[in-house]
Amino acid sequence: MNVVRYYKNPECNVCVSHLPQIEAMISQKFPELKLQVIDCTESPELCAQHSIFTVPVVEVVLDGQVIYREARIISLYKLEEAIQRPYEILFE
Repeated sequence: MNVVRYYKNPECNVCVSHLPQIEAMISQKFPELKLQVIDCTESPELCAQHSIFTVPVVEVVLDGQVIYREARIISLYKLEEAIQRPYEILFE
């Protein structure tokens, strides 16, 4: 499974503002990855199972392993850097 999970709350302004930027990055730079957007108000059990107690959280899963996870203050630069090398190894 190769996925980027984005946990959010629709009432969180940071969550709302980051989502389009993350969507654009994934679709343009990492097209082999799927973006899953999880609304923690609609799926609180799922969020609890993944130990999500604050939003936003971005989690990158490659080959079934979480390789990167960042919460609250998400750096898009760090996210791109964390994905780049493993992505190149797997897909290029």
